[in-house]
Amino acid sequence: MQYLERGGIKLAYEMFGSGAPAVVLIHGWCDDHTMMEEMSAYFGLRHQVLSVDLRGHGQSDKPESDYSVATFADDMAWMCDRLNIRQPLIIGHSLGGAVALDLAACYFDLPAAIVALEGVILLPDAAREAGQSLAAALRTPAWREAMRGFINAGFTPTDDPELRRKAYAELERLPQHMLASVAEQMLVWDAATAAETCRVPALYIEAGSGLSDLDQFKALCPQLMVGKTFGVGHHQMVATPEQINAMIDRFIAVELGRDPATAWQRGAWAWRRDSAELCTPFNSK
Repeated sequence: MQYLERGGIKLAYEMFGSGAPAVVLIHGWCDDHTMMEEMSAYFGLRHQVLSVDLRGHGQSDKPESDYSVATFADDMAWMCDRLNIRQPLIIGHSLGGAVALDLAACYFDLPAAIVALEGVILLPDAAREAGQSLAAALRTPAWREAMRGFINAGFTPTDDPELRRKAYAELERLPQHMLASVAEQMLVWDAATAAETCRVPALYIEAGSGLSDLDQFKALCPQLMVGKTFGVGHHQMVATPEQINAMIDRFIAVELGRDPATAWQRGAWAWRRDSAELCTPFNSK
């Protein structure tokens, strides 16, 4: 792993391969970059790939702070600038899908396109109620039991049991303050505004977990395309990478293959996040 330090917080990443558009991989909640290894290996054959450990996860630092979608997105925009990654395809799983959408909304010329793999974005009522219960439980001494129940809900009988064991092992390394903060912040994130503001090509690949109201998503973001995997749970990119990669390959060919000069080489972008640090384009310094 390599590291960048932002505001005293160490952020871990791997970067390899070459070829445009670059591909940025953002794992989900309670995971790390290793959950995206199948995709890293596949896309690294033809693209530059950046795969990260979000703050609070993996080998990145885990400070006592709020873990909002905006914070994760700001970290990703900052890392892309420092690593000279321009106009990437941003692929996010679960929480990472929300981060990808927030990047498209708030750093609107950074991504060439986004892909959300089972993204937690526009929560249906049942998922929101479950999320509220989980967030409350994560502030109690029984937080690990609550997280194990949440993890179990993401698997199907056809999934490899090793995936569940890996998820349990990762949970033991994650701090309660991060888990609770993410659960709380996801409930207050303005996903509807992010979806309505997104102007880049977008693909959502679902596995049937019901983590986003796709009818509402499509109404707010008319360019959204929706694909579906078969016979797998939430960790679809590990269980059936061949399904995922084929859909993304086609998405790249259709949405980014028409005019490379405008798809991922449009030059300096404008920042929209309200922050003194980000009010000037990084690449103008």
